[in-house]
Amino acid sequence: MIFRHLKPAQRCGLLVCALLLVTVTGQTAFASPYVDRYNSDSVAIQSADTSDVALLSSTLDAQLDNERAFRSTESHKAASSHGELADTKDDGAVLPGEIAQQSESTQQSEKAQYDERSLQDESTQQDSSATSIESDGRREREEKSDGSETSDELSGEAEPHEAETGEFELTETSGADEAGPERREENELNPEESELERRELERREPEEPEHEEPESENHESDDSEQSEQLELEERQKQADALAEQAQAELEEAIEQTQQAEPSLEEQAQKGRVMWRLYNPNSGEHFYTANMTEAKKVAAAGWSWEGVAWVAPTSGDPVYRLYNPNAGDHHYTMSAGERDLLIKRGWKYEGVGWYSDKSRKIKVYRQYNPNAKTGTHNFTVNGNEARMLKRAGWRDEGVAWYALSVSTSEKLGGFWIEAQSGNRAWVTPNGRVQTGKFTQGGATYYAPTSTGWVVRGRVDDGKGHVYLADSKGHLATKTGWMVSSAYGDGMQRYWMEKLSNGVVAAKSGHFTVSGSHYWGIANKGYVLRGKLKMGNGILLADNSGKLAWKSGWLITGTYDGGTLERYYIDNSPGNGMHGAHIGIFSVSGKTYWGNEKHGYVLRNKLITISGIHYWANNDGVMSGLKNGKYGWQNPTGYYQVSSYNVVLPGYSRGIFSYVSPTQVKPGSTREECVEIFVRRAQQYLGTPYVWDYACAPGVGVDCAGLVLQCLYSVGITPNKYTPHDHFYTPGHDHYAVDMRNDPKFMRVSFANRKRGDLIFYAGHVAIYVGGDVIINAVDRQVQYDSVYRWPVLSVSRVLI
Repeated sequence: MIFRHLKPAQRCGLLVCALLLVTVTGQTAFASPYVDRYNSDSVAIQSADTSDVALLSSTLDAQLDNERAFRSTESHKAASSHGELADTKDDGAVLPGEIAQQSESTQQSEKAQYDERSLQDESTQQDSSATSIESDGRREREEKSDGSETSDELSGEAEPHEAETGEFELTETSGADEAGPERREENELNPEESELERRELERREPEEPEHEEPESENHESDDSEQSEQLELEERQKQADALAEQAQAELEEAIEQTQQAEPSLEEQAQKGRVMWRLYNPNSGEHFYTANMTEAKKVAAAGWSWEGVAWVAPTSGDPVYRLYNPNAGDHHYTMSAGERDLLIKRGWKYEGVGWYSDKSRKIKVYRQYNPNAKTGTHNFTVNGNEARMLKRAGWRDEGVAWYALSVSTSEKLGGFWIEAQSGNRAWVTPNGRVQTGKFTQGGATYYAPTSTGWVVRGRVDDGKGHVYLADSKGHLATKTGWMVSSAYGDGMQRYWMEKLSNGVVAAKSGHFTVSGSHYWGIANKGYVLRGKLKMGNGILLADNSGKLAWKSGWLITGTYDGGTLERYYIDNSPGNGMHGAHIGIFSVSGKTYWGNEKHGYVLRNKLITISGIHYWANNDGVMSGLKNGKYGWQNPTGYYQVSSYNVVLPGYSRGIFSYVSPTQVKPGSTREECVEIFVRRAQQYLGTPYVWDYACAPGVGVDCAGLVLQCLYSVGITPNKYTPHDHFYTPGHDHYAVDMRNDPKFMRVSFANRKRGDLIFYAGHVAIYVGGDVIINAVDRQVQYDSVYRWPVLSVSRVLI
């Protein structure tokens, strides 16, 4: 709002002052592939006499125009004097390391540009002086003016309209604007046009001003000329007051900037510290003079490598570019290389820093022809350059020159806070702190060269676990420590002081006051409870003490108060003692240690490799021949079993199939009956084939169906086999043989039960209850009525 009420001369002066402030103090905003672009820290401007805004406006206008002319000429000539890039990548983005060596003519061209720039600098100074003199003359004319409407003397500013209308309102049209966009474009394309000629164009008054007619012309009155003059003077006073306020604000901003940053002379003495960071994922080294940007890049996960060198605050420019496809940055003094990379798709990010004109300290450049990212390295360290060359990097000579290799500037130290949560302390000399250190009353430990301090729990792989909170504050107490600060709830730690001075929790096996303990790797706290190890299980009470004495141990300590039996020996291995698990023998007796809990099984059926054992109350195991220890058929009848039936060795092909047993060692009679009937139901729809006793879907006859159901409960009727039923004469009438078999109990039809065999003339079926049978007849296995044929007899398989 203040700006709108200023005179055109005052407005122009303020704009130029602001431009001077930005030009001198601003730093180019650099980009990074991992973070946002950040504005550089402002550089302090030299003090300027801002008391006379109009004079300063004219002088600076001339200086800026000449500077634009110089830069445009220099850029055009530099782009013309450099050759094309030697090679390109498949995606069209050229790697800077592939640029051909510059010819002698190119070097001579650059020298000519340097000489021309010196001449242009002298010309610029002369033009500035001339412009300053012209501005002085114009200022004198403005001071002597009594408000007349001489537009030539006012240089196309807004005062003529003010005098005509009696209103103080700056119009949108200035002398430069009225020249038209075509004229402005011509000025930009011809930066070498003389300053006096440009000023003359700005002073030309448009033939047809396009400003809006002030409303005051629509309301003319017969008031005296004296009243209008007084009103005009009052408005002029208000404008002058606003201009003074704006000028004061500008001077205050300049003063604050000068106080915030060292002067240019001070910076020239100290130079600008160049920071170096490394991306462990892409292999790229990143260089920047902007501390804020360096911190942001480090926060994105880059490793802080401290001061790379110190660059001067002025000298030959080093250009910075960014490849948006590969994510790489590149730095070069060659304007030709810069322009070619821009042409190939690289983004130009301005002047990064400067090369020292004294050329005392070399910054070497190396190129990795095998890498796709991180292709270039820049260093003042000759040993590093030689090492990379031996590793296959290409030596590309001197990139530019440093002012010094280190800085005595004290930065005060600061924390790098990475987005991942990692933290690193940068010391006042700019390097990350490693090892153990104390900062702000807390102890930290950075075990690697990255400087990231330990946070949480970190196992050193040597028998200790570092403990630190989320900020990296290390635990410092030695001896027993009970804490919930490090995860997994309240836990117990044995803390020791290491040779590096750091206190850490002991991991692995250790003893304290004659008792044995086990510190858990990556956790640090001692075991409380059970841990499987080798062929045993470690047992630890609530304080972490391990069961260590060999022999039988009967206790409820490790199982919620339930008494269990353990056998303690060295089965865990590595010198550790614990409960033996799996099958083992003690004094000629066999036991089984539970693989999850460690105690021996008692009053349990145990199956090992298909063989069934029964463990008594002491855990002593005895083998079971038929696999049954509970319900069983009476002696003299077929016995059910948990073991699969084994056929004679001559059985082959489809006639070697056996339905696997579904009986468990503890299965009841009712469960066995259901297994027997369910197997018959699984054969429903299987084709009826005479003398077949094969798998479901292949084929069975009536006796073959019953035979496979007997196999499903583990019954081994040795006189009946699928092979003999088909191949051996006299075995084709199994239905008759089964009716006369004494190992099936004969019962009356009135007492028939589910699972019984119903016999007819030359036929057998399985009774499922409700006067329904399953049998193989006609074309397939199917349901039928028990009364379909006259019943001859009923036999019971499961008694």
